[in-house]
Amino acid sequence: MKKLFLSMGAIAGVAVSALTLASCGGNNEAVVTGADGKEVKIVVTDDATEVSKALLAVASSAASNKETYYSVGVDASLDASVKADYMGASFDLSANATASVYGTIGKNNYTDYSAVEEPTEAQITAAKNAISSNVDLEAKANAEVTLNATFSDEMKSQMGEAATQYEAAFKNQKLTASAAAFTEDNLTMYTEANLECTQGIYDFVTMMSGKELIPGAEAQDGKYKVDMYYNLGEANIKDEDALQINSLLAAYQTNDLNAVLAMLGVDTSVIAPTTETTTVNVYESDEFKALVAGVQMLGVKVSDVKNGDVTFSLDAKGSLLNTAMSIINSKQIVPHGDQIAITTAMYNGATTTTGIFDEDTVYASASLKIGAATGLPKNITIGTENIKGIVNAYLGASTSESAEIVKSGSINLSLDFKYNDDVKFTKTKTAGKTYVALFENELK
Repeated sequence: MKKLFLSMGAIAGVAVSALTLASCGGNNEAVVTGADGKEVKIVVTDDATEVSKALLAVASSAASNKETYYSVGVDASLDASVKADYMGASFDLSANATASVYGTIGKNNYTDYSAVEEPTEAQITAAKNAISSNVDLEAKANAEVTLNATFSDEMKSQMGEAATQYEAAFKNQKLTASAAAFTEDNLTMYTEANLECTQGIYDFVTMMSGKELIPGAEAQDGKYKVDMYYNLGEANIKDEDALQINSLLAAYQTNDLNAVLAMLGVDTSVIAPTTETTTVNVYESDEFKALVAGVQMLGVKVSDVKNGDVTFSLDAKGSLLNTAMSIINSKQIVPHGDQIAITTAMYNGATTTTGIFDEDTVYASASLKIGAATGLPKNITIGTENIKGIVNAYLGASTSESAEIVKSGSINLSLDFKYNDDVKFTKTKTAGKTYVALFENELK
C-alpha cells in the first residue's frame, strides 16, 4: 500500500497546480492511479468519499508528469455589474475587462553552469545571449467601465446645488483603457498604454487622489486621451544571474518542475503530495477522513468528465459561508500530526446552523477543469449572480437593520490556460511610433 502525506497546501494545490492524470478512460470517465496504487475511475459524482479519492488520485499522479513545457499563457475575462440605491441616489456600475499573459523559455537547450567555478567571458556572454534570444514575454489588457447615477428630487432639495453637481459628474460616465507589454530586440521590453475617460470620471479620480489622472494631458471634446510609449532598454542581467538562470532552465528541461523546485529548497509536497510504501490503508487514515469532511463541507463535486477533461466544482451556499465566517471568527486552527493543519470545524465535519446568510441559497460558484492527458488546468471559473444577497446580508448584519442597498449585481471571472505551441506571441512595435526610454540611466 501507499500512504499519502497530506497538507492543506497539498489539497489546495489540486486546484491551482499542474497536476497529472495517469491515463484516460472513455468519453465520460477518466482512469487514474489512486493514492493506494490501484486504479480509480473518475465519473460525475457528488459523493464526498469518491470525490476525495479522485482529488487524491489526481494529486498523487503529479510526480509522474515528466513532460517539459516551454511556453505557458493565460487568458482572463472579467464581467461585473452592480445596481444600487442609497439615500436617494441610484447607481448603475458595470465593468468589463480582458487580459492575457504569455511567457516562453524557448525550445533551445540551455547549458548547466552549476559546476563552473570561474566562468569565462565567453561563457557569460553565451549565457546572456541564450536568455535574450529565447525568452519572450507578452501581456495585454483591455478594460471598460461605465457609471450612471441619478439623484431623487428629495435628495436634490436636501443637498441643493451640490446634488445637481454630483449627478452631472456621475451621469453617463465611461472609461476605456488598453495596455500592452512585450519583448522584442533581444529581450528589450516595450509598453504601450491608452486611456480615455469622460470629464466626470477624470474629475472624480483627481478629487479622490489629490493628483491629476493624466498629468499634462489636454481635453479633447470633453475627453482625455493619452498614448504612452516606453522603451525599457536592453536586458540588464548580472553575470551570476545569467549563469544561474541557465542552470535552472537546463535542470528543468532535463528533469521536471518538481525537481527544479526541490533544487531551490521548495517543499514540493505543497504542490503535489508525495508517497512512500507503508502497510497503512490511506483511505482509512485520519488525513483522508479529514479530507472527506472538508470536501463534504465545501460541497466539492466532480461535475463533468468529457473528452479527457475532468471538472471539479462547488456551489457556495449560505451554510458554507456561515461556517466559514464562524471558523474565521473563532480562529480555531489546530495541527493534526506533522503534515496537516485544518480547522476544528472541518476536521470534525461540524457546520453552523445560524448565521447571516440563508442556509440553502447559492451565493457563488467555482470550477476547475483539468486536462486528463497532461494533468494541467484548462479553465478556472469563479462567479456569483447574487451580489445582492451577499452585500445586503452583510450590511443587514453589520447595521442591525434590514439593508436593501444593492438591487442586483454579478461578478464572473474566467481563466483559460494555454501551453507550448498553443501560446502565440502576436504583439509587435507599432510602425511609425517613437518609444521614449524609461529608466534610461539604469538600463542603458
